[in-house]
Amino acid sequence: MSATAIEICDALAAGITAKAFSSPYASVTAVRRYVPDYEGTDLKNLKISVVPGGVETERSARGQDLFTHEILVVLAKLVDGSNTQIDALTKLAEEILDAIRSDLLTMPTMPANARYFGAMMQTSFDRDSLTDRRVFLAQISVTYRVPRDHVAPTGV
Repeated sequence: MSATAIEICDALAAGITAKAFSSPYASVTAVRRYVPDYEGTDLKNLKISVVPGGVETERSARGQDLFTHEILVVLAKLVDGSNTQIDALTKLAEEILDAIRSDLLTMPTMPANARYFGAMMQTSFDRDSLTDRRVFLAQISVTYRVPRDHVAPTGV
């Protein structure tokens, strides 16, 4: 895992935590994790995990490569199955997505050359998660692009 991905995750988690959202989730806490593996009673309270994902590289300009970092923002919470509760969590996930894509998050520790490129949200309404286990899950996949200089070969 590159240090750049960790820096992006930490900045994104801090930005989400600092932002005020709509009630009943006006104040949330996001934490960088490698696996959003909360279960059972851990999920009585909303958990927001920011997880480093895949990294792709491609040639960009002379002497540079372009690194594309996928960062996952995962929301998880035990629910009672009511539309009211699920609606509020779905709204929160959309508000987080909007804050990320609209540059509304304060992220002073974001690497200076990291640029938001795109995002996609997936909300899991599968029978196993929502009906049987009573767990709401939403995942926002955010893409940042970071140009980096080539590493000079050693011993040549």
